[in-house]
Amino acid sequence: PGIEESILYALNHIRTAYSLLILTRDRLFAIRDPYGVRPLSVARYKTGYLVLSENFPFGEIAESEHLFDVKPGEMVVFPLDGNDYRRVQYATAEEHFCVFEGIYFSHPRSSYNGYVHEDFRQELGKALWQDNPDLEGDVVVPLLDSGKEAAIGFMEAADISYREYFHRMQHPVVTNGRSFTSPTTEQREVVARIKQLLRRDKIAGKRVIVVDDSIVRSHTARIAIKRLREAGAKSVTFVVSAPPITQICPLGMDYQSKGELVAHDRTLEEVCQLIGADRLIYQSLPTLHRVVAETYRCGVCTGCFGGKYPVDPT
Repeated sequence: PGIEESILYALNHIRTAYSLLILTRDRLFAIRDPYGVRPLSVARYKTGYLVLSENFPFGEIAESEHLFDVKPGEMVVFPLDGNDYRRVQYATAEEHFCVFEGIYFSHPRSSYNGYVHEDFRQELGKALWQDNPDLEGDVVVPLLDSGKEAAIGFMEAADISYREYFHRMQHPVVTNGRSFTSPTTEQREVVARIKQLLRRDKIAGKRVIVVDDSIVRSHTARIAIKRLREAGAKSVTFVVSAPPITQICPLGMDYQSKGELVAHDRTLEEVCQLIGADRLIYQSLPTLHRVVAETYRCGVCTGCFGGKYPVDPT
């Protein structure tokens, strides 16, 4: 009978995952799926509203005030005639927030359930040291920018010097600047090498602990380790703040087959040998769940780590 009813009908036939804005002649609908896989946030702005997938800009935009994050299974209706919004819980929430939003996707200064992603990443770094207190090194070096916060947390817990000996070029001109989303192996390797400028004179004779957020296809890790060895590193330990990515993601991650994933169907020792490290340390899945429980305090999707998807991906 109407657009709102039609939208609700359609939503009940879509499994997941979505955060939507639907604009009609007289209303704006902001909608989050019942599993809450992706974030969506609302702020008051002057005489109107802002709806974004991240909430950190609200603190930077003058005259804006963060009101709330849209809940899983919630639809917010904003009339364009100036009347106030309505919040409609259209489905029962079964929260499976994508934990990779906290590990990597979202801006460090955004938050979820009131907890800032920057702090979550540092807690992951601390947990890595707590689980591996025997690890020794002379310097902790992050792969920027995504490994920075975990490296800071690791450094603080381990009391090992922190140095940004890799300097990230933000906009390499040769391609799109992100090895994770570059379309070909050749382009991923080019970006991985060019985007990280190494301070070679500081590496010789050092036991280097490299920290990154994840290993997907391994191009960045392999090239970083190779460059450290070329610069004379005594040893290289590669520390990862996420568990091994072993499964494809049907909910928005940018890889299509398990064969692309370096950790799929390989042992820890095999991955370590492949990337050229002396030692490889991943975050454990139980530790990841513990840190989530202490920070975001929500249900998460960990399917790509061999954990639980909100729906069967097959």
